[in-house]
Amino acid sequence: PVFLHSLWNTFLFAFCTTILKTAAGLALALLLVRRIPANNLLRTVFYAPCVLSVTVVGVLFKAILSKTGLLNNALAAIGVMNMTDWLAHYGTAMGAVILIESWMWAGFNMFIFISALQAVPKDYYEYASIEGASAWEKFRYVTLPLIVPSFTVVITLGISGGLKVFDIIYVITNGGPGFDTQVLSTYVYQSFSLGYLGESAAGSVILCVIVTLVSFLLNKLLVSKEVEA
Repeated sequence: PVFLHSLWNTFLFAFCTTILKTAAGLALALLLVRRIPANNLLRTVFYAPCVLSVTVVGVLFKAILSKTGLLNNALAAIGVMNMTDWLAHYGTAMGAVILIESWMWAGFNMFIFISALQAVPKDYYEYASIEGASAWEKFRYVTLPLIVPSFTVVITLGISGGLKVFDIIYVITNGGPGFDTQVLSTYVYQSFSLGYLGESAAGSVILCVIVTLVSFLLNKLLVSKEVEA
């Protein structure tokens, strides 16, 4: 049962973080690809979480989300007195690690999308404007098809990284409460630590097969959707 729950958590984490990181990265890229005030500063700010140590981020958010942490104190200050231990319940604990992981790596995806957006020929937008295309139609029929290769990179990295996740889970929840936020990597680690060598080896092989198979099939599917400029 613990293994099956770990398997479910692994796919849930990979799926949710990939969607959030991709959506947030694309939104930031569309905003910051334009010439706006403090453009370079904003790019640096949004990219900064990527270069922070996962241990530092984990310890920081673990303190923020504790029962006497910053989040509960802020809620109490505005009259919400429900002092919840956010990491002591499956829903809030799993949601927290998903949001933290997405926050950390959205800036990385942002730069990939910015590079793709800057490579789209401006002539296409001029022709679309002459034809009377709206901003949404330009994005849907010009921008989106031409930046599909960047989606291939972002989604493949997001899924494969999400399936292999270990550090953020280990630092913030250590698979807890109980085994609620356990993923395959932490399951393998804890099995090995307890001396269950056969079980941990089997888990490692299963994880390797899943990551390889999913990444290969996903990359093949996304590459088939790409178009040439």
